[in-house]
Amino acid sequence: MNRFQDLDAGPGHRVEGYLDTVRRLHASHTGPLEAAVRADPGLSVLDVGCGVGGRLLELARAGHRGELVGIDRSELVLAEARRRCAAEGHAVTFVHADAADSEFDADFDLVHSERVLIHVEDVETVVAAYRRAVKVGGKVIVSEPHASALAVNAPDIPLTNAVFGHAHASLRNPWVSARLPSLLRAAGFADVSTTGWVGITESLPDFDRMLQLTRWSEAAVAAGSVDAGGRDRWHAQLESAQRRGEFLGSWTVFTSQGTRA
Repeated sequence: MNRFQDLDAGPGHRVEGYLDTVRRLHASHTGPLEAAVRADPGLSVLDVGCGVGGRLLELARAGHRGELVGIDRSELVLAEARRRCAAEGHAVTFVHADAADSEFDADFDLVHSERVLIHVEDVETVVAAYRRAVKVGGKVIVSEPHASALAVNAPDIPLTNAVFGHAHASLRNPWVSARLPSLLRAAGFADVSTTGWVGITESLPDFDRMLQLTRWSEAAVAAGSVDAGGRDRWHAQLESAQRRGEFLGSWTVFTSQGTRA
């Protein structure tokens, strides 16, 4: 859920490691996409913001027969996606493109995206691009985390709220998940439905890597919302819970899907 501004400017192994952690922690969140491709294994699929290609690689491994295409604005992650698919002999196409500016026009049976709208400036333009890319009668599936639904078993609730408040501030659209149904309907999708999914982990290192807790707590200190002692105390509370086997962190994802009329 961090703010993607320029992945290519950062260390490649860190970006790939972050994306792999997120993908692993969301491994069970595949219901709507799996149901759609199971019903028709020949669907052509566009994955917007594909990252290192995890979703598409899974479809290819499962024997999906339709065309698989991923787009991302980062050349770094696309290079890794191509490497992974080539290493396993899967024919997946990866294109360097921005979510709002892709040139696809009614080319796909299914457009899928997750954790994209939370980072973009103009969500309406991006959702319109989803509609443009999908065929009439085709489906869009969009998943976004709900930033205010984070939970962690730190005992100091005010301190936790102060840190999480800076997490929300780091995102362009922290509550876009709640707008998904209205965004899809406004873009011209019909038969819109929405489901929710809760992710849970008992691993502090995974939770920290996915949500970048250290960066958020540093931002809270820089803004004066938390002092250095409070930051250190908060991290110590989380680490103590992990050592005792009592750590738990959770997050919530909304998924909306609709059909291009």
